[in-house]
Parts: sequence; C-alpha cells; structure tokens
Amino acid sequence: MMNKQPVMPGVWWVDIPEENLQILCGTPADSIKHLLKLGLVKPEKEQSYYTGPNAILLADTQVQNGNFWNLPEFPILHMKYRQGLNLPGHPGFTGKNPLLIGCSVLIDTIQDYLMYGHYGLLSKEELQESGIPEDLAEDLWRMKLQFAGGELQKMEDSIQLVRLDTNGGKITPNLSIMRLAPNQYRFITPNDSLDIDMTLPRNKNWYPSFDIPYRRVEASGFSIVHLGEGNGWDFTRPCMGSLIVHQGRRYLIDAGPGIAYTLNLAGIDVNDIDAIFLTHVHDDHFSGLFGFSRRDKPITLYAALPIMNTLKHKCRALLGKNIDYFTQCFILQAIPEGEWTDIDGLKVMPSFSFHPVETTIMFFRAEDKTGYKTYGHLADICSKKVITNLADKGHVNPQTIEKVFSNYYRQCDLKKIDAGGGLIHGETEDFKDDKSAKILLSHTEIRASDSDKKYGVEAAFGDVDILIPSQDSSAAYFINNELKQHFPFLKEKDRDFLTTCQLEQFPEGSNLSTSIDLSKNLLLVISGSVCGNHDNPLTSLKFTAGGLAGEEELLLNNTGSANVVSRNCTQCLTVPADNYMELLESSESHKTRKHTLEIRRYLYNWSFPGQNVSCPKLDRLSEVVKEIYFDKRDKLTIGKNAEDAVYLLCGGSVVNTETGQYLLPGEWLNSAKVIAPKSLNFSQEWEVSQDTRVLAIPGPSIRAIPSLNWALRE
Repeated sequence: MMNKQPVMPGVWWVDIPEENLQILCGTPADSIKHLLKLGLVKPEKEQSYYTGPNAILLADTQVQNGNFWNLPEFPILHMKYRQGLNLPGHPGFTGKNPLLIGCSVLIDTIQDYLMYGHYGLLSKEELQESGIPEDLAEDLWRMKLQFAGGELQKMEDSIQLVRLDTNGGKITPNLSIMRLAPNQYRFITPNDSLDIDMTLPRNKNWYPSFDIPYRRVEASGFSIVHLGEGNGWDFTRPCMGSLIVHQGRRYLIDAGPGIAYTLNLAGIDVNDIDAIFLTHVHDDHFSGLFGFSRRDKPITLYAALPIMNTLKHKCRALLGKNIDYFTQCFILQAIPEGEWTDIDGLKVMPSFSFHPVETTIMFFRAEDKTGYKTYGHLADICSKKVITNLADKGHVNPQTIEKVFSNYYRQCDLKKIDAGGGLIHGETEDFKDDKSAKILLSHTEIRASDSDKKYGVEAAFGDVDILIPSQDSSAAYFINNELKQHFPFLKEKDRDFLTTCQLEQFPEGSNLSTSIDLSKNLLLVISGSVCGNHDNPLTSLKFTAGGLAGEEELLLNNTGSANVVSRNCTQCLTVPADNYMELLESSESHKTRKHTLEIRRYLYNWSFPGQNVSCPKLDRLSEVVKEIYFDKRDKLTIGKNAEDAVYLLCGGSVVNTETGQYLLPGEWLNSAKVIAPKSLNFSQEWEVSQDTRVLAIPGPSIRAIPSLNWALRE
C-alpha cells in the first residue's frame, strides 16, 4: 500500500513498497537534511552506507515564494555516493539508476544545473576562457577527470530520466503518475492511488533543518563572525560560512542554504550585507544567494573568474529566460587569483584549490599600527594524501601541487579549514605543523574528536574573533557614513543631532511599544530590522537600517500608534518626536516629507509593492512615483507603446476594451513592460470606467530593487 509523509510544506516523502520506490517530491535547498532529521534517511550497518530515496519528482513551479523548489544536487549526490545505488562495490549497490521525474523542459534545465554542480566548467576551453593559463588548465582538467572517474559522465548515463507530458506518464509498467494541476500529482497502481501537492502555500515558507537560538553579534574593527561550521549533510548546523566585519562594513563568505535565515538569527538583515565572496558553486555554498533577491538594492558578488563563469552557467540553468534578473540582483565582480585586491581597505586574495568543481580558498587581511592581520578561509579543500596521490600518478604538475600546499599552509592569525575528510575534503592532521595562531575546524558532519582538537578548535554559531579591535561601533559607522544617504532632506547640522540620541538594543521578538513611548519618540533602525503594523492590522511595514518607525503616525496624525516588533536582535536610536519635527521645520522639509509618507501608505497597503520592500527604500520609491488622474472614458495604453512604469490604481476603475476585465483600487497594470521593456511586442487598451487616480511607479526604479523585480516576475 502506498503511503506519504510530509517533509516540510510543499515537500513529500512517498513510499510505494510494491514498486520498491521511495520518492522525494520537491527538492528545495537542504531537503536531504530534513530527511535525515526526520529519520527517513539513516545510516545502515554501522554507518557504512545510508538509506534514502531512489527517485525524485520535480515540482512544476521552479520558484515558490522566493525559493527555488528544484535543487536536487545533494539528494542526487546522496543517492549515488552515500546510498551507492549505482556504485559497484558499494554496500548499498542495487545496479539500478535513481529516477528523476518531471516535465521535459524541467528535466533538461536540471540536467544542465547538475552537470555544472557536479563538475564545474565542462571543458579545457571553458577553463582557459576563464583566464586560467594553458598549463594550469591542463592540470585542473586532468584533476577534474580523476575526480570524475576518468570522464565527465552525462547525467542521463547515471540517472534514469522519466519525462512527463501535460497529463503525466508512466514511471514503471505498473506505476503511473497523473498531473491533476500544477505541482499536484496522483500516483496510480492497479490496486491503489495517492495524491500529493508540492505547492508551497502563500503563508508558508522554506525553513532550515537546524534549530539554533538567536544570538546578537557584536563585531567591529576587523572581525570574523562564524555563521556555520556544518556541511551539506549536517542537519544540526548551518553550512560552513563566515562574516567579515571591516570598518563597519559586512562581507559574507559564501551563501549556503537559508543564509538569510541564518543572518537573521545573528541580528543581521540581508540589507545589512555590503558584499559577498564566493569560493565555489556547490549548493551548500551557493544556493542561499537567491535569498538576496529579497533585498532592497543589488549586492556586489566577488569571485575568481572561473568561479564566476561556473556560477553563470548554473544560474542560467535554473533561471532560464529570467537570467537577466540575476544580473539585476548582483553586481558581478571578478577578482584575480593569486593577487591581493583592495576593497575599501580590506585586501582579499583567492587562490586555486583542488576540488571536483572550480574552487578557491580565500585570504583576507587588514592593517593596523602593528602590521597586517590575516584571516584564511579554506572551504572545500582536499587532503594532502589525495593531492599527493594525484601527483604520484602524474595527473598534476609538481609545481602546481607546491603552489597549492604553500597556500594551504600560509601563516594566518586565524584560519578556518575544511576538516570534513574523505576523497574531496580536508583532514585536520594535515595542519598539525601549520604556524597559524589559531585554527578552526569546519565543514564537518560530526563534532571534532579529541585527536582533532590537538590541532584546532570548533566555533559555535555567532562566535566572533576580533583581529583588529576598534573603538567605533556599528552604530557609529552607520551614523558617520550613511545618515546623509537616508536623510538627504535634513541639514548637516540637524543630522548631527541624531548622533546624540540614545542607542537602544532589543532582542528578537520584543514589542518596542512596551519599552519606548512611541507617541513621543521615533525609532531610527541602525542594524537588524523591525516591523510596524499600522492602519491595516494585516499589513506589516518593515524597517531596516535607516528606516524611521513612528514617523507616519507623527506626520499624518494617525491616532492609533503602530505596534512595533523587532524581527531579530536590533539596534535603534530613540529620536524625540518634538525634536524631529523641529528638524523638519528647520530644513523646510515638513510638507514634502508628509506627501512622501502619504504616497508610501498607498504603496505598502496594497499587494504591490506591499511588503516586498522595506523602509527607507520604500521612502525613496515614494519620492519618484508620479500621480496621474484620468477622467471617465479616457484611454490607458499598456504594453509595447506604454510608459516604462507599473500603474497602481488608487481610486476608480478601468476596463479592458477587448476582454471586459475590470480592475479596481489596489490592482496594477503594465508589469510585463517593466519586466521586459525592450522585448515586449504587444499593446492593450483599457478604458477608464470612472474617474481614476493612478500612481505610476517608474520601471527603472522597480528593476533597481531586487525584491520588487522578483515579486513581479513570480
């Protein structure tokens, strides 16, 4: 008899004993970790191999609520290598290839995604096009072939592809699958049937397998914050990753699954991150990038050119025709391998490492009066034994080996190493003679043994290593460097007043209204984020760094004070309301600011822009919105010949002259023009059925805000 078990919203485990099939339906990031946590995947015979699924059903909807729902890289790796389904000599060997089931278009795109995820760049030519010298490209290619077992195997050679048509199809002679609706399927055998739905409800979201408490991060000067020390299988911890704080700026190293969730646990909003450094594109280091699609502005991504090119290939497979959106969310900046690059005073050097995909270890340094302090981040390295074996068999030039080892053992003040062991990860003992002042053991599935601890230590989530202390806090950096950006309407001397206000800290989930009199004070967010519920109790307005909670109630005379709650560990300046009113009057900004907030209230009370963008970015958007008034029977054209803007109806109504469709206040028009302003080839005419007020939100402004761009596309 068939049975099913929920893994998380939109993900199911289906067991069909008569066909000997265990099917994972839906594969968002870390789905294999959730299976491990639930005991649906577990070790067998003293952990020599694992149980698990032998088939995957892809969701029809690639993206749900801002999350990729088809990321099967680690489930496939698990089936092939940890279960050993089609690996001769493995104790779990069955001789049968795992199944990948889905519509034909998705099967094709996921094959490309898996190829670049398994192997990285797929030819010597691609390596050389990425700026790798010919001799090094030869070494890396031979190494890649060794890791791949002699050749880059096509996915269809090791995975059985089951392509479904519009209605479904046959999985085995006795098992059919019927598509009931997008993401909804029925499994059918001669004696049984079972329905599953991989749709992620609008009020639900992806969540991680680990459960760790909130921990407020305090870091300044040149500091390293430890955000994760696990690997792609450890369901109790986030994947290996670090946050560098330098002169008030925050730089993320790698973006593993759910990094936005992890940052939130540390009191950091995705909008607080200044840039990302990427070591390689395995999913446990890269799949969290898409959490930054919910930011209010694009973010710079730094990587060596081969990693950047692999990233583009993998993202193109996942996004298809929407690949332009990726380049609108991320400012891609290649940095040279083996050289120091200065980024606002922080120096970074990526260096090639050995791994099945293109990978760099990374070194960061900053200078104080005593000289340089250096941090080494050695993600996904290979052990000395594996590398030496490659050299002994003549697969890699000895000079290349020597260069890699010299970088592995570069002396640092702090060095975090991959100590995961096995064929493609590092060994702790290899660093027993390393001269670095402190070594951290990371990228592990189990905790360090006593013998491992002779050479290094483990870090807990949120631990901070300060390499260069500073007297300036993150609040001081924000006030001194960014206040002008967020409050351009105030005079400089008036902005200086804000620096004298009381700095308060609030734990996650605090109701700030109970500790601060919000009828007499405003809250200027410095780090973290808060949410305020205003006139509409179902609408929550998010304030990130630079957002001023309580301003709307003050200037628009709202009698009901907002209920303000911290979303994470948050820092705010308490600004006396009377003083703020004086600052506005002094700068003659009161009238303009009041009008901006009136527009803002319209924007966040409707579904678009709604809660997709936070303050202060929503304030900037409100400032460029154009109000247009139409009389009854006026014509409104959208599409090819229309203005590059989304038209949000604030009053009245319009009707489509061809279909008779009516739109009412809160609905919008012309989104297709904004998404693809140059390639749109159709136009539509709408007639104003009663006097109508429209807010025209400029297309360039929407495309410059990743969260709004994503919301329109989704």
